[in-house]
Amino acid sequence: MDPQAAFHEMLTALRDQEWECVQEAADTLRTWMNRGGFPPETLGADSLGAEWHGPVAAFVCDLAASRALDALAKRTREGVC
Repeated sequence: MDPQAAFHEMLTALRDQEWECVQEAADTLRTWMNRGGFPPETLGADSLGAEWHGPVAAFVCDLAASRALDALAKRTREGVC
């Protein structure tokens, strides 16, 4: 698992509104970190360490996954597949 690549993939999918990809990348990265995997570098210097990057990455994953769920639910309500 490359958490940096997964984080970048999630952000790219978010930008492109590829909601299924956002959700999958967010879930995969969150699971990786929950199982003790190191977080990606997020905002600030790498020297801030996992104590900084872990919570920031977790928050971004949760926010991205929530946004994806909302967009997918809206698409389902509107009957757009």
